Parts: sequence; C-alpha cells; structure tokens
Amino acid sequence: MEGRTDCFHISADTRPMPYEAVAYLTLEGENGTRSTTLVSKQRVAPGKEITLARLELMACLLAGRLCGYILEALKQQPSNIYLRTDSTTALYWIHEDVGRWKQFARN
Repeated sequence: MEGRTDCFHISADTRPMPYEAVAYLTLEGENGTRSTTLVSKQRVAPGKEITLARLELMACLLAGRLCGYILEALKQQPSNIYLRTDSTTALYWIHEDVGRWKQFARN
C-alpha cells in the first residue's frame, strides 16, 4: 500500500518476579496511526536469587527471540524494527565487548 509506514516494536521489561517482552505493530498512513499488539511473552524468574540487572538482560534476550520468531512468520518485512528496554545496564552489557563478562552475560 502506497504512503503507508509500518513499524515493528518490541519492548522488554521485568518486575520482581516475571520478565516479559511485548511486540506490537504501528501503521502510519493518510488516515492516521493505528497500533495493534501482536504477541506477548512472559516468563517467571528462576527460583534462585537473581539480580534485577540479570532479569532485565533475560528480558532483552526474550525480546530478541520473539523478534526473530515474528519476522520469520511475517510475509512482508516492516519498514522499521525497534527493540526497547529501560535498562541501561542491560544495554551496556549488550553493546560492550563480550570477553569482559562472566559466562551468563556473554551468552
């Protein structure tokens, strides 16, 4: 469809126990902008004590996997893809040299 922009958004976040990722699609066209939720995934944190930063990193991993799954299922690739998190620590770990981190963060 001419004049339409479709953007794919995935947000990763965590709370004290579950961590989650939500994917939604926005369509921008002549008649305005529409958003729709595509899928969400939530997991319960393991029973052992895990820091909030590690849970945020696990949420980012879940978002990345969810993105791959959805892109494989879509017939047409969206114009833009955005993966979002509010964790600066997880973003730092993702962008840094992997050799610096313990095995958990490296993987």
